[in-house]
Amino acid sequence: MIGRLLITTLSIGVIAAVSGVPAYAQNCDVEYEAIIKLRDPAIGSYNVWDTIYGEVPTQEALKSAVVLENSNVLAVGERVHADKDGARALFFIEAGRNGRVVMEKEHEIKNLAEVVRMVKYSGGVMVMANIVEPKTSYVALMAFKDDGEVIFRKNIRANAGHLLSGTDIEVFENGFLMAAVNKSENKSEAPYTVFYKLNKNANVISERALSIGVENAVNDLFVTDDNHIMGAGMVFNAGGRSTGWVMRLPPN
Repeated sequence: MIGRLLITTLSIGVIAAVSGVPAYAQNCDVEYEAIIKLRDPAIGSYNVWDTIYGEVPTQEALKSAVVLENSNVLAVGERVHADKDGARALFFIEAGRNGRVVMEKEHEIKNLAEVVRMVKYSGGVMVMANIVEPKTSYVALMAFKDDGEVIFRKNIRANAGHLLSGTDIEVFENGFLMAAVNKSENKSEAPYTVFYKLNKNANVISERALSIGVENAVNDLFVTDDNHIMGAGMVFNAGGRSTGWVMRLPPN
């Protein structure tokens, strides 16, 4: 018993001695800082869905939502059909202020990989989704009425030999601004961000690439009151280490 107590005491002493060694971090002085307005946090989609429907046999994920003129919430998401080899469908629900669902509509989108974002559109909403086919991937922009009926769809593709994956979209200058990541199929160059300026019909007006020699991605866009663009994302070095990336861009 005395031996055990002695060993325990010595062990505690060693741990205390090791723990008592001070650790010094690098000096990280801030050279530039700014106060910016952040987006409101999004409630977890599973909690919202479970509150409305309870346990259901299918798998759903709500991805984005807007508030309609009648103060109802229109949400869009993905539904996985196990009986269709895991095919994903796009679906809408409209919920009133009391949480009751007043509308639900589903659309089968071939090769749907991910619903990314929904923003308000003149006469309805615009939904951005990523489509992955066996030999290519691209961005689908789909306009819907508030009741979930299709208005039109436009596909945004990269040049031959490249894969495109959308990350965010915002209403901008009577149209839209979209951020996407362009990847080479043969990995001959690092993936990079491309900004697309679109008109109200989702036709591409211009595009600008941020090809800086290393992998980068802009995951979030925000349009300021003076019509400038804030972009937040990541830059990856050759070793795969990521660094936070925030930029402010002029309207062009």
